Amino acid sequence: MVSARGPGMCRKFQNPSSFGVSFKSAPDAHSKAPMTNNDSLRRLRYALDLTDAQMVAVFGLGGQAVTEAQVRTFMISEEDEGAVICTDPMFGGFLDGLIIERRGPPPAGRAAPPVFQKLTNNTKLKKLRIALNLHEDAMLSI
Repeated sequence: MVSARGPGMCRKFQNPSSFGVSFKSAPDAHSKAPMTNNDSLRRLRYALDLTDAQMVAVFGLGGQAVTEAQVRTFMISEEDEGAVICTDPMFGGFLDGLIIERRGPPPAGRAAPPVFQKLTNNTKLKKLRIALNLHEDAMLSI
């Protein structure tokens, strides 16, 4: 193959830095810990401007009995003393409660959503999409 860069040289096999790509930053991008349920809960709380009482109500709609004190412990950074981890079943209950709060209860006769012992990122995103009434094109634009 002959190219403008010389015989046998293909753009694909040249030095990546000539394309404006730097591999030095790639390890740093993945060095941060993955987002926890507490991180997601904090971000949702502030994005939706929910008070402690509203958070307790949303948890309650999802079948999770929590107090305002427990909600405040979920908001504490994981590195700080007194922080409590929000488990997958609790976070799933919060997301289910958010769906009910935003869209209303499910129609009569429809089975309750299953309680997941382990929530995947896809399941979390799907529940958020339903709660916020976002369609595929809206999700892609976010």
